[in-house]
Amino acid sequence: MIETPLLTRPPAVQDTPAPCIIARPVPLQALSAAEWDGFAARCGASYHCALAHIRAWRLLRTVRVFELVRQDAGGEARIGQCAVALGGRRRFLDSLQLLPDHAAEWPAAMAAVLRALGPGTYRYGSTWSLQPRREALLRDLPGISIEHVQPMAVQAVDFGAYAGWDAYLRAVSTNARRNARKAAQAYPDLVVKLHEGPAMQGQVPKLTWLRNAVCRRKRLRFRLPHEWLRAAARAEIWRRYGFIASVEAGGRTLGMFSGIRFGGSTCYLEGASRADNEGASWYLMLEMLRHAYAQHPQGHFIMGIVTEDAKLTRSREQCRVADHPTSIVEFRYAGATG
Repeated sequence: MIETPLLTRPPAVQDTPAPCIIARPVPLQALSAAEWDGFAARCGASYHCALAHIRAWRLLRTVRVFELVRQDAGGEARIGQCAVALGGRRRFLDSLQLLPDHAAEWPAAMAAVLRALGPGTYRYGSTWSLQPRREALLRDLPGISIEHVQPMAVQAVDFGAYAGWDAYLRAVSTNARRNARKAAQAYPDLVVKLHEGPAMQGQVPKLTWLRNAVCRRKRLRFRLPHEWLRAAARAEIWRRYGFIASVEAGGRTLGMFSGIRFGGSTCYLEGASRADNEGASWYLMLEMLRHAYAQHPQGHFIMGIVTEDAKLTRSREQCRVADHPTSIVEFRYAGATG
């Protein structure tokens, strides 16, 4: 007799669970600035994502902080983070921060945060973020209706587009370089001074006075007490990353520059100069660009959004800024479906 082997069922194929992203709440008081900010910098986030900015918002509103965790069969890993100020319109401060390798998971990460926070109206984005526009991705998420989109372009010098500092400097307008040389020739004792940390507060009165003088020359409105307090608050909040630079000669301050360094970016916040500075304002600007490049040769020197100020536009063009399209989106989230 020939025995026929029994037919056996093939082993069952076990489905691998699809990865998911969860938004895990984190107590704000438990956060370390060095660790949080270091992670944000790795994500290419703006300085508005720094812990100092988040803590400042806590004086005005309740703030919720989340770690974004990716879970799959191999376990879990932190891939992002974010903070949201609660209130009538909830405000992201100022974006989701995802590690570059997980940028494509932005929709899943946003959905996770919204599920954790629940229905409401939200604001996403800022005027200092180089993150691309997000309204199309938001529109595709369940339960979201877009209320308003403010498209804009943030202008920045992209150092990585040049072979080196000398290549960038050659690209800067001849007029800007000529004015900087003129200042160096006119003032043999010309010097740039950098004021950081607590030393910034001592420069706030001088910077505010210079800005007021510029606005008076241009017949622009300048609320002196308000701007003074604003600059003083900024110097306190950003004492870890902020700085005020001055260009001086003959015992006089000819121009000043206020900025923030965060991650690979230097942000130009505000500046002013005397009317008779003989090109010292351009000398200071090129020195600040050189300093930013020395710290991050692949980084950005961010000058802010496009404005209608013709003089500002010309000066930025001379520095060879590039436009980075982004947006601020206001939307309503109705809650999870299904």
